[in-house]
Amino acid sequence: MGRPIMCPRAAALLFVAGCGFQVSGQSASDATDSPGGEKPIDAPFDAPIDVAVDVMIDAAIDAPMIDAAMYSTTNHAVVADTFLASDMPNSNYSTQDSALADGDIARTALFRFDLTTIPVGASIQAAELHIFTEFDAGGACTFYPVLESWTEGSTTWTKRNAISNWVGAGATPPSRGTVAAGTVVPSMTFTEYIVVIDPALVTSWVAVPASNYGLAIVTTGADGTRFATKENGNAGLRPFMRISHTP
Repeated sequence: MGRPIMCPRAAALLFVAGCGFQVSGQSASDATDSPGGEKPIDAPFDAPIDVAVDVMIDAAIDAPMIDAAMYSTTNHAVVADTFLASDMPNSNYSTQDSALADGDIARTALFRFDLTTIPVGASIQAAELHIFTEFDAGGACTFYPVLESWTEGSTTWTKRNAISNWVGAGATPPSRGTVAAGTVVPSMTFTEYIVVIDPALVTSWVAVPASNYGLAIVTTGADGTRFATKENGNAGLRPFMRISHTP
């Protein structure tokens, strides 16, 4: 049987009935008693109480009711990942079981996720990247949206696919954005880290699927971080994105 639904005004009245009012140090019930035991006519505190009650009722009626059942939370697997190495500008690392982000010898990790199961026009409430460190936890990393298309099996520090160069070598700006979509400071190996990703970015990807070029992970630290990729032999370490959306 479904739970009975109470009209907003009735619910608000029940809420207000359980509230105590205080006027000049007295409760409303105390203030209604005159020395003769009768309530004074036109007591000065009646009007303020009535106004307060009306305000509370109206606020309760007007307040939006959030129903968690309205939102769907779905997981989205990584479909492409690799890293770009400045010291090996023509090498492709798409078959590696980890991707390295490093600031000493510059390396940039790339990850892209399949969001096509989310309806175009959906409202994105929250987005989390679940990513796992490998044997090197490294240090602080920043996530930026990639702004050029790239092909997993042929991208290198120089090229984004077999025939086209990155505008910014190594997916540096303008090949990636300059406003961070998320950050993480890993400190332990083989550990899951949850990175909050800007919902506005994910909304733009869902609205225009062709604009989803994924994320570039960079660091300025000398101790680089290795993140597990979809090629990792341990399926429990493979990254995914968790998104809450309507519908």
